[in-house]
Amino acid sequence: MARFSDIDLDFTKNPITGDVSIKTDGQAVLRSIRNIVNTMAGEKKFDPTFGGDVRRLLFEPITPTTTLKMEDAITRAIRNFESRTLIERVAVLPDSNDNEYFVGIVFRIQNDPRPITSTITIKRVR
Repeated sequence: MARFSDIDLDFTKNPITGDVSIKTDGQAVLRSIRNIVNTMAGEKKFDPTFGGDVRRLLFEPITPTTTLKMEDAITRAIRNFESRTLIERVAVLPDSNDNEYFVGIVFRIQNDPRPITSTITIKRVR
């Protein structure tokens, strides 16, 4: 089974080596998914198509149609930009009182049968 690793974007210090800590396997892939979902198309230099582009939907009225568009945009972005994953389910739950969405993602890392579940909160900031 392949091992994946990325640096910890919180830049916490490894107590043993003194270097930046790393995230491995499921945590590394999950961090990558969060970055993809939170990146707007055109925000990454030299790759204008990269990103989930879901923030533009935050300013649309919270309707079932907008929720389905968000689910589709997130699923498409993960499939396009995170080749290490196999998506099992993306579910978006709107909260119109706080103008936010809760995104539940269930995925597997390739060659690993164990599913990984995570929730991402996407909120409109005024």
